[in-house]
Amino acid sequence: MQITGLSAPTVNAALTDLERLGIVDEVTGRKRGRVFSYRRYLAILSEGTDPLPLSS
Repeated sequence: MQITGLSAPTVNAALTDLERLGIVDEVTGRKRGRVFSYRRYLAILSEGTDPLPLSS
């Protein structure tokens, strides 16, 4: 929040809206010190990373 100059309540409200809209996911499960991930970036980064099928 120091980087943006926004207050904690403003940032938390924005993140709550983004989470409700399915744009970001909170990944820590904590109430403080939360970390959010941006779904579209993770989808792009995970492209082509499916495990190879096991050969028998």
